Amino acid sequence: MTIHFYKDEIIIENINFTAKIAQEIADKLNFDMAYTKITFKNVSFDENSISTFCNELDFRIRDLKRIMFQFYDTKISSLEMKCLSKIFPFFTKIHFQNAGLDNDSITIISEYIKKNPTNITTVHLENNRFGTEGHHALIDALFQNDTIDKLFLRNTHDYRNGQDFTPVYQHLSQLLHDNSSIKILGLQESYVYYPLVEYLFNGIEKNNGLHKIDLGNNFFALDKRGYYSDKFAEAIKKQGLINQFTNDLRHNPHIDKIQSIINEREVNKAIFFEAVSCCDIEKLKTLLADDKVNMHWTTADKGYNALHLLALSKQPLNKIENTIKLLYQHNFKELLYKYSARNGGKLQPMELANDKGTNKVAKLLLSTKSVQFKAPAIAKASTVSRKNYSNNYKSCGLFSKSLYDTTEFPALPTAGPNSKG
Repeated sequence: MTIHFYKDEIIIENINFTAKIAQEIADKLNFDMAYTKITFKNVSFDENSISTFCNELDFRIRDLKRIMFQFYDTKISSLEMKCLSKIFPFFTKIHFQNAGLDNDSITIISEYIKKNPTNITTVHLENNRFGTEGHHALIDALFQNDTIDKLFLRNTHDYRNGQDFTPVYQHLSQLLHDNSSIKILGLQESYVYYPLVEYLFNGIEKNNGLHKIDLGNNFFALDKRGYYSDKFAEAIKKQGLINQFTNDLRHNPHIDKIQSIINEREVNKAIFFEAVSCCDIEKLKTLLADDKVNMHWTTADKGYNALHLLALSKQPLNKIENTIKLLYQHNFKELLYKYSARNGGKLQPMELANDKGTNKVAKLLLSTKSVQFKAPAIAKASTVSRKNYSNNYKSCGLFSKSLYDTTEFPALPTAGPNSKG
């Protein structure tokens, strides 16, 4: 039996979690707001211990301060998940790794995600083997959520009952086609075989949000001729944003091809943002003419997009104006409606210009002389036909964490983190 109390974290591991312990831990969290993280590792729950824990937690005492809950190698029933769902509004992320979650538990989580809460941006469900119904429920929820940007689904496919996951990959493909919110996607050890791969590629090549993807231990090991690797490379080239692809294979020429496409794009991206900063019209025209620029690029220095850089530019006003006009002619005006991706960066380009006292630049950014533009709406519904399933659970949501978080990729622990680190 081990319970560790650190400065800001409680780690509970290798114990039977009783109602008495639940009461004690809840009291600790209620009256010491220094605790912002609690981790369960290899814990078993007595009957009613989870309900006691959730009922005794009073976030009003904590001034509504949220907690990072993490569950590793800890089995959770659907009834226990239903109890936990009552405090989901006070989670900082959904984090259940190897928790034995079934379709019902995933549906409970999905019902909360569907309500588009702003407190959840990361979902960890690695090593939970659930069926097609749970996957469909989760994907449906993500169609209606524009805050979740990191999704980890390593080894979640349950093939033990002979279920066909083809409709799931059709559904996932449509999600990637329609939803640009997801930036990081982990699909390792999902036994993705060849027919499913092409659905995935079709979604990726139309995606304008995904930056990082992990497909380790799937199909590439058997792709000796490189057909599917080539298809994936083509999809990444069309997609234009992925800057990190992770696969466990080494010294594979087909994987190297994918990496070379990503590396070349990163070089072009650096040249592009430098040219924007300097208002180098000729270099920009060359890059645009050679089709080496993606209008959705938003990951320049400090997480600024091209228009943010112009808002901060020290170049003469006429050069800034000409650069803005050139970018607007190539549809970059869409970036006007995007916030800075850096930590805490909530200013749009024209707001940043006003904040820095460059009102003339702000007016140029808002100008409609060049191109009229209407920001596209995020798709909220799937068009994929499939078998209907019932939604039995409801949960409530209240209450953003910045999406500029690279610490959780590609390292995806399967046995839980160290006690502190």
